[in-house]
Amino acid sequence: MTPELRVSFVISNFRCSASEVTAVLGIEPSTTWLAGDIVPGTVMRRKRNAWVLEAHEDRGTSLESQASWLLSKLPATLQELRRRSVDFDTKLSCALYVVDERPALILEARSIQRLAELGACLDIDLYVLPSDEEQEAGGPHDE
Repeated sequence: MTPELRVSFVISNFRCSASEVTAVLGIEPSTTWLAGDIVPGTVMRRKRNAWVLEAHEDRGTSLESQASWLLSKLPATLQELRRRSVDFDTKLSCALYVVDERPALILEARSIQRLAELGACLDIDLYVLPSDEEQEAGGPHDE
């Protein structure tokens, strides 16, 4: 399996509506949800409101290319959003799915600076999936 990297910019815990976030940013989100909504495919409920913009899959597996694309879509500041919803959280969310390969995760200084200007943190989740051999054998084994 080729490593798969999914990168998104997430605004959460806002007190206004998701449609207001969309109007202020001038960008259509990939998805939104409200606190209490059921997480698809589970019985769990969302704990907070969220507005999510996902990088397009054709952006490749480079963290920098996906982050750069996302950051270019956002306004220079989030001050207008802060006027409408004083408290909210922002993050660049990265989910990396790997089997054997471990690709480099690199962000250039300008992307790190831009995240800081937006008050965003970086959240990286690594998912190590079983290889085909491990799946056939029923899971990883010690030798």
